[in-house]
Amino acid sequence: MRCLSRLLICYMVFHMMIYSQDEPTLDGDLTDEFWLSASTFSDFLEYSPRIGSQAAEKTIVLLKPGNNFLYIGFKVYSAKPIIANVMERDQPLTDDDFIEIVIDSYNNHTDALSFQTNMLGTRVDYELSENVTVKNKSWNTIWDVETRRTDYGWSAEFRIPFASLRFQSSENVTMGFKFIRQLAADNSFVVYPLTDQNVDNALYNLNFAEPISLGNIDVKQRLLLSPYIVGNLQNRHDLNQPADAYTSST
Repeated sequence: MRCLSRLLICYMVFHMMIYSQDEPTLDGDLTDEFWLSASTFSDFLEYSPRIGSQAAEKTIVLLKPGNNFLYIGFKVYSAKPIIANVMERDQPLTDDDFIEIVIDSYNNHTDALSFQTNMLGTRVDYELSENVTVKNKSWNTIWDVETRRTDYGWSAEFRIPFASLRFQSSENVTMGFKFIRQLAADNSFVVYPLTDQNVDNALYNLNFAEPISLGNIDVKQRLLLSPYIVGNLQNRHDLNQPADAYTSST
């Protein structure tokens, strides 16, 4: 947003999410009671180099909707040293061990949103369109992830506001999901689900995403008006580097 005037009163509009008391503390710990009733996905198959083979390392995904957030946890088992070097947001994790959530929020098999992280908790997000043949890396939204080292490898806990996703409200919202993991030491990818190996781009192909019912999503939002005064200067408000708040520059 830009304001240019000798004296202008402007109002920034923020979405203030209401936290539920029974939702977990975001700390990368997946032993919270909250996760006991989560849906579990663990039948990962190798996409490369041996498509369709059983994954050599175990990966478990936990998924549970909260009041205003979608929570997804990863238990990432690794017998080999974990490679994690990238720390800057939206920088490619090409050479790191990373995990990725692809959400077809309209369940239309065409468009999706992607959320990635490595063991350092680095956040990468982008848009996918035309059945993931087009990638928009400039897209950013507000979401959080926390990771931690464990005795089996590492874990990650994602918290994605429903307000950051795109979907049509209904009594039973269904979205398509793909869960992807790169094992950098082996130069391999594993994915869930992998239902058809003989299609183009089977790793991301949304026609074979897992449809998951999230129930009746009721996103509660408050509008917060934050006034400020600008006098004879240009004021710009942008998402900060972590993209979890706004910063001002003149």
